[in-house]
Amino acid sequence: MSNQEELLYDPRVAQSSSHGLIFAAIVAVFLLGGIAFGLFYAWELSPVVEQDTRPDQLRMEERLHYVGAIALDYAYLRDRNRTYNLLLAVDPSADPFQLAVDTVCEMTRRGRVQTSGDIEIIRSLIAFFSAQPNVSIGCDIQVFATSSAPNLPTATPNRSVPTVTPIPVFTKTPTQSANIPTTPPERFPSPTLPSDEFIVLQTSRFCSPNASGVIEIRVRRANFGDGIAGVPVEVQWNSPTGQRSQIFYTGLKPDRDAGYADFQMQEGLTYQVRLFNLSGLTERLEAVPCDEDGTLRSYQIIFQSR
Repeated sequence: MSNQEELLYDPRVAQSSSHGLIFAAIVAVFLLGGIAFGLFYAWELSPVVEQDTRPDQLRMEERLHYVGAIALDYAYLRDRNRTYNLLLAVDPSADPFQLAVDTVCEMTRRGRVQTSGDIEIIRSLIAFFSAQPNVSIGCDIQVFATSSAPNLPTATPNRSVPTVTPIPVFTKTPTQSANIPTTPPERFPSPTLPSDEFIVLQTSRFCSPNASGVIEIRVRRANFGDGIAGVPVEVQWNSPTGQRSQIFYTGLKPDRDAGYADFQMQEGLTYQVRLFNLSGLTERLEAVPCDEDGTLRSYQIIFQSR
């Protein structure tokens, strides 16, 4: 066969090659389209929501928010055992008093002490560990021990907290307790924002067997901004024995949202919610059945800063 014959154009060969390239291109387009749709579905349409995250699984930034909420809880309740247990859940291998020290130093190193709320957190943590002789303080805390902090609790010298059970209290939905004062003390207004700084943006109802009779509260910044941790939430309700109320804080369930908190209602009672000294009361929320199985109606309330 001559070289000229070898170079002759054969339309059958060319057509077969062209069909193969077109088929490969179609397969590639389908594969890339499938991958793109899968990523869009996983990231946008149905993202994975992390739930039941333990405090010891939190990243450092989330841990600082969580410990800050614990500090504000201690500033209000003055319950050393409760605070000890909550901090113990953050790092079961560490001394909770030393963890409080390390958090103070970490906040100062990161420049996280910028608002009066941050200072309140620092002072509350200092009050918690100040009487412990075995803690190692690796930063300057004297700047926070000023005369302008008359509300710092005085820690009782105690080398070990007796009868402490490491129960992760953070996982439990706040329940009503007769030991909670019906009138919150005036010494603990919000450390960062003035009165009437928040509005009720939305109140919605839902019925879910997995969240029966739950009030879900979300506190966020204006224009659909980030959630705000450490905001005091007050729930008020009427009971047969008289008016009751309870205060708790956003941020104790950081796996949900920094500005998230919730409350478990009891059937037959009527509730109202506000951000303590920061907003007005919501409409009345009735704990009544919403289906034939006895599931109680639940509510979601969104507070937003002005």
